[in-house]
Amino acid sequence: MQRPEKSEYAPYYHQYIEQVPRGDILDYLEQQRNIFSARLAEIPEERGGHRYAAGKWSVKEVVGHVIDIERVFLYRALSFARADAGPIPGVEQDDWVAAAGFDARTLQSLREEFHHLRSSGIVLLCSFDEATSLRRGIASGCEFTVRAIPYVLAGHLDHHARVLEEPAVEEQFPIEEEPELAADETPQLEGGMPMEEQGEPDLEVEIPGEEAPPDMEEPGVELPEGAENPP
Repeated sequence: MQRPEKSEYAPYYHQYIEQVPRGDILDYLEQQRNIFSARLAEIPEERGGHRYAAGKWSVKEVVGHVIDIERVFLYRALSFARADAGPIPGVEQDDWVAAAGFDARTLQSLREEFHHLRSSGIVLLCSFDEATSLRRGIASGCEFTVRAIPYVLAGHLDHHARVLEEPAVEEQFPIEEEPELAADETPQLEGGMPMEEQGEPDLEVEIPGEEAPPDMEEPGVELPEGAENPP
């Protein structure tokens, strides 16, 4: 599948496509799948629900957004490949993330979903011949060729994957630690003796426990200088 010309997608998407290296795009999608899946496996589950600022997405929500957009753009590629030129409406990414409940899931489940979705997407894209890859359609108010879509997907994943790289994930999504007690704040039991100096208790104690197309950008991500919003 050949690299698309600039006339095959809206100017806004150039910021994603230009990030994709030269070479076989289907091979690159497969490499991305393996690298991103491996990176997600390294992130502790307890970090998955953290967000670096109020109103920003958590680690799990970033991954969930990537999955949603992957699925949306694969549907667009399929529609255009089947000579259904649309128009296909856009999606409101913030509404989708808010409704998805990604934080209630495990990172492992999201990682597995991404891995299987990307694998099935590669199979779909491999089935398109050159004539099919040049078919066009309208989605989210923008015109695309079929072959532009895998490049958008690759650039979009690279864009968000940088947020989850070390040490960025630790700086932006810190795990909150319990504060250490000062010496004079050491918990006391009856008689004033510190807990660590008491003997074993007799009873067990339970401790309670362009505007960007709405389907692409994470909240608060600024466009690079010179990028124009799509119509």
